[in-house]
Amino acid sequence: MSQRLSIQRHLAAGHSITPLIALRKFGCLSLSQRIGQIKRDGFPVVTKLVKVGPNKRVAEYKIQRKR
Repeated sequence: MSQRLSIQRHLAAGHSITPLIALRKFGCLSLSQRIGQIKRDGFPVVTKLVKVGPNKRVAEYKIQRKR
């Protein structure tokens, strides 16, 4: 299974993902590229910057759920 499909399924299951999770779970070094592909496929992925330490933030991605 491709990294894109694995990440897409992870997001579709309701989980969020950060670059560290992508590396550990899927061996993905370029999460932003995979997210771009998933967005182009029509999935409503939203990005949020989360704090992971003093003066450090990383992107966290998840699928936007309808309210």
